[in-house]
Amino acid sequence: MISETKLGIFIQDRAGIWGSNPTKGTITATYRTKIKVAGMSWDATDQLELIDVPLLMIAGSNADIRYMSDEALPLATGTEDKELFLIEGAQHIETYWVDEYVDQAVEKLTEFYARTV
Repeated sequence: MISETKLGIFIQDRAGIWGSNPTKGTITATYRTKIKVAGMSWDATDQLELIDVPLLMIAGSNADIRYMSDEALPLATGTEDKELFLIEGAQHIETYWVDEYVDQAVEKLTEFYARTV
């Protein structure tokens, strides 16, 4: 039998975006392994120092992976104009579909682009 693991907000949000949740909040060990391998083979912080234009990063304050943004911003040494904008109370994926959080992101992006483009 394949072991299963609860993924909390990721599965919950998937159900919220796409409708019913056929896995009832679980994923198989095979899929979990694929996620881990993909994560180990790719480094989002590699070469951040090459960014030499204004940089805006947006993250949910309660995101499980917020630490990645916290660690990445200081590595963007090629620009002085950089900011990590936190959407208070948001989990990672909620920033894409919860109206209150989307509105905050769009407002921030609008200000950023008006200033930098």
